[in-house]
Amino acid sequence: MSSAAANDPVRHPQAAARAIARKLCGLQAAAALLAALPWWLRSAEHALGAAAGGLAVAAGTFILGHRMFAGDAISASRALAGMIVGSLLRWLIIALVVMLAVGWARWPPIAVICGLIFALFVQIYGLRLEAQSQAGAMSG
Repeated sequence: MSSAAANDPVRHPQAAARAIARKLCGLQAAAALLAALPWWLRSAEHALGAAAGGLAVAAGTFILGHRMFAGDAISASRALAGMIVGSLLRWLIIALVVMLAVGWARWPPIAVICGLIFALFVQIYGLRLEAQSQAGAMSG
């Protein structure tokens, strides 16, 4: 089997979806660090808060992708259950990190929320880019 066939999203949709989830998680982690840079001018606490907010989204996306796309061939009911459980875990992780960052670490809430929002915007942009690349791959 050639490497092109192994990466074929039609023949291996779960593997393709896992790859997209990993790529998106990396984009969100990079966005979290990028969001922390301007806050560094204000203070280290602001920068840590922004990084924590964005990394919480990246961690949540990783958990969601792991739960949704586990295994090679799964039934529709198992895929739906994975999506529901993964989404609940994702938002639970994000809420827990935000509560710990603001409540326990006392990092500025505005920085934490800015990092979180920036990572969520990167998710939308990343998924749009992936959809465009998939459409280009199928037409070419």
